[in-house]
Amino acid sequence: GGGVRRPPADTVAYVQDNTFLTGHDDGTLAMWNTAKKRPTCKLPATHGHNNKKMPRPIVSLAVNNDLAITGSHDGYIRLWKIDSAKGRLHSAGKIPIHGYTNDIAISAKAQFCVVAIGQEPKLG
Repeated sequence: GGGVRRPPADTVAYVQDNTFLTGHDDGTLAMWNTAKKRPTCKLPATHGHNNKKMPRPIVSLAVNNDLAITGSHDGYIRLWKIDSAKGRLHSAGKIPIHGYTNDIAISAKAQFCVVAIGQEPKLG
């Protein structure tokens, strides 16, 4: 049978209860509820497009309560407000970086985050 091609999730992060986020190689950030077959929210090309007009992939994702942070290779880490009750994500800003974001971690109390930045993507 046919169907719509869904890009694979490159990164997954647990939010709370039945909610989790996925970051995809086409730049989509998606929110899921385990009780549903489809995402409750999908934001396409969240890190923009490269010079070939292709969306930049989400290669790193971290979550702490109602905050998500994504990374790619567009020169920014991006912050997202998570509204689990409404199944929505909202942009909460961006922070400039120099290099490729390879990984992100948020402290337990969300007082700081650590970003692993390299001169090339983590897989090559």
